[in-house]
Amino acid sequence: MTGLRFLALLVATGRMRGVGIGSSVSEVDEALGSGFIEEADEEDASRRRDYGPLEMHFSGGVMVS
Repeated sequence: MTGLRFLALLVATGRMRGVGIGSSVSEVDEALGSGFIEEADEEDASRRRDYGPLEMHFSGGVMVS
């Protein structure tokens, strides 16, 4: 798959490798692996993961954006 096709599918579906908004942290871990940098608040209620070209936000263990 070319980079352009990948980006077009990501924009059109809002999903990458089967995960997107509403996916759990464990679903994202299974689909994307552990190559990320993570910031979590002190209560671990929300977290941000940076996978490089893709950044995900989780609240309550579910992806929100």
